[in-house]
Amino acid sequence: MNLRALDERARVAFARVQDRVYYPDNLTVRFMRICSHKGLVISVLTRNEHCPPHVHVGTPQWDARYRFSFWHNGVELWDVVPGRRGPSMALAEELRQVIQQPAHLWRARERWWLSRHTVCLDNQQWDGEAEEVVSPQRYRPAAIDIVSARFDPWQDRTILQLAGQSSPLEIER
Repeated sequence: MNLRALDERARVAFARVQDRVYYPDNLTVRFMRICSHKGLVISVLTRNEHCPPHVHVGTPQWDARYRFSFWHNGVELWDVVPGRRGPSMALAEELRQVIQQPAHLWRARERWWLSRHTVCLDNQQWDGEAEEVVSPQRYRPAAIDIVSARFDPWQDRTILQLAGQSSPLEIER
């Protein structure tokens, strides 16, 4: 099949099946599929991605990003580009709930970790009393620096090495 003969919309649809997204400037971006909902593919992109961990879902008219975490099970809508042609509020919430399902959230974490090799907790701290990650700018006396962090997809746990601690902190879901 000759992709040049297809209109832009068909090219994008075909590209998604092939695990690639083709942009008009001929930049090819690979993605790792998480799941789909109502014909929309939810994916982790593998080129030029950045923290915080997030997935993309969209159409040729809009792209929505949803943030997720390696230390809690929450998912939130981050942004939609362009905002004026995005999904309805009902669809945006449905997508958030789909991504938050345990199997899908695990797959998003796994694919993010495999493609990025980070859980995006660099330069953060762990507050053991509140059991949450905090920024060093939000001073908390009980917070400890996170020296390193990684994700173990086989055990579905995030492992934090905290400053001054001989054994790591394991966060299981």
